[in-house]
Amino acid sequence: MGILSGNPQEEPMHYGEVFSLWSYVMAGNKMIGNYQMLLHHVGDGDLKKLLRESIEKCQDEIKQVSNILKENGVGLPPASPEPPDADLNDIPPGARFLDPDVAAN
Repeated sequence: MGILSGNPQEEPMHYGEVFSLWSYVMAGNKMIGNYQMLLHHVGDGDLKKLLRESIEKCQDEIKQVSNILKENGVGLPPASPEPPDADLNDIPPGARFLDPDVAAN
């Protein structure tokens, strides 16, 4: 059955487990990139704090799942680079995500 069945020493990961964990890491990497990008668009301090906490928690989870994949010899999905820093005032009003829109996501 694989590593998630409770017998990780005797059985390798099942291909469904590999696919699920690999997909989870890929989606998590995308969410981290999205949160980092949105962090530059918000002005509210509480919302920025919430985004930073979300980034940290997501990074912790991705690290744990990535370790499982590495231990089982599975290559990790690509991760996008961290977006460059941007000043909120440098983003034109029509191109900026508004705080209520970010909070609703």
